[in-house]
Amino acid sequence: MSYKKKIVVTLSGGMDSTVLLYKAAEEYDEIYTVTFDYGQRHSREMLCAVSQIENLRGKYPNKLTKPIYNKVIDVHYIKDIAPVSSLTNNDIDTPNVKDMMGEAQPMSYVPYRNLMFLSILCSYAEAVKANTV
Repeated sequence: MSYKKKIVVTLSGGMDSTVLLYKAAEEYDEIYTVTFDYGQRHSREMLCAVSQIENLRGKYPNKLTKPIYNKVIDVHYIKDIAPVSSLTNNDIDTPNVKDMMGEAQPMSYVPYRNLMFLSILCSYAEAVKANTV
């Protein structure tokens, strides 16, 4: 039995996670992507995530025979526990980037969001026997 390199990555549909997806496609045998739905204002990100997987498959139709499994995980509870962000609270305006310069935390900061996501990714990685997150 051969050893398979498996990776679990978060895929928001943005530039950073898309670059990671393409890098994972070069280096891993199985790719598990997770897109988090926390009711964020920029919900079109979730559509972009699926589109990025389709773009990758279209770009390498003959080379990309490895499976890519995509999972959307509902974490709407984040809106309930962290309603202090403009991404999770529609009553808070999202400021322009230039207006936030010098601020310790932008209004779009969701407290410990990435740590919660990482915990979920690690749990999923153990379940699918992935050796990298």
